[in-house]
Amino acid sequence: MIHLYIVRHGTTEWIEANKIQGTTDSPLSEKGKHEAKCTAHALNMIDFNGIFCSPMRRAVETAEIISKEIGKTPISIDALHEMNFGIYEGKIYFDAPVNTMRWWKKLGLLARILISRVTGESIRSVRSRAVQSWNEITGICPNGHILIVSHGVILNYLIGYLLPKQKYDKIKPIRLQPCSITEIILSPEQAAKLIRVNDINHLK
Repeated sequence: MIHLYIVRHGTTEWIEANKIQGTTDSPLSEKGKHEAKCTAHALNMIDFNGIFCSPMRRAVETAEIISKEIGKTPISIDALHEMNFGIYEGKIYFDAPVNTMRWWKKLGLLARILISRVTGESIRSVRSRAVQSWNEITGICPNGHILIVSHGVILNYLIGYLLPKQKYDKIKPIRLQPCSITEIILSPEQAAKLIRVNDINHLK
């Protein structure tokens, strides 16, 4: 059985500036470092068998702050890096369209998303990396308590891969908050069980 804890990295300088980050790295802000310390305190009673993180600076910083409290060394998994947003990296952040939007606004956002995928990374590639990262992690830690520290988009696809489709469809897309905790239990005998998603109570 695997008891999985998923954490998005803490707030960065670019998040505070409302900029799209992607593969352009931005360090944790002071707020982000504080969030990581709060997350460490929330998880420090768990005996983790492995801690894994994206190789990007903001995820490594978050994982190292948490790991220092827990007493484990994080392992970097290259496939956990964030999606490349192409020409929109460094530009002002924009949300995905929702059904309640007027059609022209929705069309404009869809065009931006299409351009970001053409100039950056395809969803197929991100989905493939999510599966690849999970296979690599479970090859190292096939059982026990596992912590993954990574990024919003890649973690969405990882969660979607691990949960039954019907369960994931009810919660997607998840706009994971900085240093939020998502908890999933996976066992060979039954479908993955979602314990909590995007929990930030430990930051209040």
